[in-house]
Amino acid sequence: MKWGKFFAHTLDLAGLVIKHVVRTRLVYLVFAFSVLSQIGGLKLTHEGLSASAGLLPTLKSQQSVFIALFLELFGGVMLCVVYGVWVVPYLHSGSRAQLTLVLPVRRAAFACSGAIGLLALLLVQFATMIVVYGYVLGFGGLAPAVFPWQYFFIGAALESLCFLSLTFLFSALSVSTGPITAFFLGVTVLSGLQFGGVLKAVGKFLASKGMQTGSFLDWVKIYDLLLPVGELVFQLKVIGTSEINLGVALAKWVVWIVVLAVTYVVTISRIRRFKASV
Repeated sequence: MKWGKFFAHTLDLAGLVIKHVVRTRLVYLVFAFSVLSQIGGLKLTHEGLSASAGLLPTLKSQQSVFIALFLELFGGVMLCVVYGVWVVPYLHSGSRAQLTLVLPVRRAAFACSGAIGLLALLLVQFATMIVVYGYVLGFGGLAPAVFPWQYFFIGAALESLCFLSLTFLFSALSVSTGPITAFFLGVTVLSGLQFGGVLKAVGKFLASKGMQTGSFLDWVKIYDLLLPVGELVFQLKVIGTSEINLGVALAKWVVWIVVLAVTYVVTISRIRRFKASV
């Protein structure tokens, strides 16, 4: 019975979140940017490879889907920022802040409703990506014999887990510090993690060539304990190869989702009023 109430409350809250999404103009701008970047990026890649004989078949295989998923990262991260900073905290802003504390609703229901709303948006975004892919490269390329659906679903799962992690990160920052501070602080953390992932990849490459990396491997050990945002592109690149342990990669993202979701729940339990900016 308790679980039934929990699920009912979660769905009710998810409905409120989705209603606010519909009213948030920034979300529409993010979707427009995502579609335009997909069309532009795929067309440029298609035209570039078409100019080189023998390379075009590669575009209609796993590499082309990697390019599409890579382009999707930009729209997805922007969606996380907008959704995490302005949409999820909507239920805790202004006059609604005190309701978070007095309503007979488990705090975890707020986190679950936010996750449901984001997954619904991602479903639309990935579906749009497939449509754009077919529009640019031909819908015949979506046939099971041609399109690497397994690779796509694994890549989409990794990206979705990453986006969920970032959403809870930005949401916790927004509730505790306010939307503007959360935006700049979150983007700074995200940029640092991305740069750290690049450094890790460079260090591994130099080590594979037998070059001395000094104490750089110590940094790699530290980075492996952090949110693996900077590794996502490399994970997408090596899906299906021996270079990635898919189970470990997925488990690491799930652990971080739980950690950041708990952080968000703790944050709204000690809520602070702030005015929504949208």
